[in-house]
Amino acid sequence: MDGSDVAMFELRDECILCRGSAFDPVWRGRFDDPDVSRFLRQFHYSSDLGCLTRQDFNLVQCAGCGMRFHQRILAPDWIDRLYSEWIDSRQIEAFEKNVADTDVARAAYEQVRQDIKHLLRLRDTVAARMQGPIRLLDFGCGDGRFLRLAEMLQFESVGVDFSASRKKRAEGTGVRIFPDLGSVSRASPGAFHAITLIETLEHLVHPRETLEALTRLLEPGGVMIVTVPDCRTPIPPTTLTEFHNVHPLEHLNCFTPSTLTRFVESVGLVPMSRKPAHVTTRLKDVLRTEASRFWQPKTTTLYARKPAENGASNA
Repeated sequence: MDGSDVAMFELRDECILCRGSAFDPVWRGRFDDPDVSRFLRQFHYSSDLGCLTRQDFNLVQCAGCGMRFHQRILAPDWIDRLYSEWIDSRQIEAFEKNVADTDVARAAYEQVRQDIKHLLRLRDTVAARMQGPIRLLDFGCGDGRFLRLAEMLQFESVGVDFSASRKKRAEGTGVRIFPDLGSVSRASPGAFHAITLIETLEHLVHPRETLEALTRLLEPGGVMIVTVPDCRTPIPPTTLTEFHNVHPLEHLNCFTPSTLTRFVESVGLVPMSRKPAHVTTRLKDVLRTEASRFWQPKTTTLYARKPAENGASNA
């Protein structure tokens, strides 16, 4: 990218949750501020970030509902550049290596373990109500890792992702990934029994409209899983993890457990408890999993069900 380019931005003038228009400032700065640019360099973007010089970002909190979001965001064509040019296979690998635990294998194992738990819970929750394979849509599926695990567990799964570089990493794996919901509906018509958004909702310019569209694709009684970064984080951020949670280029929407719950409820979904799901027989894992029967801390991982059409209980 030519460093002489100047990135274009647009302003979101209403709350992404309640559509209010009164906001309180939370964190405002410039992308070329020393601390901010230091964090950005650690993301190893595959483009010259000189286009962000003298450009502002503005994290605000809705005065009405408390939802936090970045008000000033990249314009649509620049978001396309972000996910097609700035973020590529080289950047993804460099960043993942940079932020992973010192034991990379352990970090990868933990991610797979959590993914399998999600799938086992979906299977146990949904399968009792139906016959045949569980139809799963993974929105924001990246390179299709979650889809591959779902196929191993006999789900009938498809994914959506708008990042060309991440979809390219999935080539040759056999998973079906589409660029948008319209393409999914044409290729795989019908409602889904389960929909997942794993670390996706925070990236979306229009998160509520997207969640409404996904809810329409979910069959009555179906289950949706939403996970996002927990943005109960110090402002301004002082570590890479804290910065990543509220990243002004990528993480446009900054959720807490309470705002995520209200966000999901606003589209008509009903939050539900997570069932225990045993992936290993290690005593520590078993005890931790069984403890979840009695106490589940508030997190930004949320399971929710679409109410049945006849009004029957979905518990």
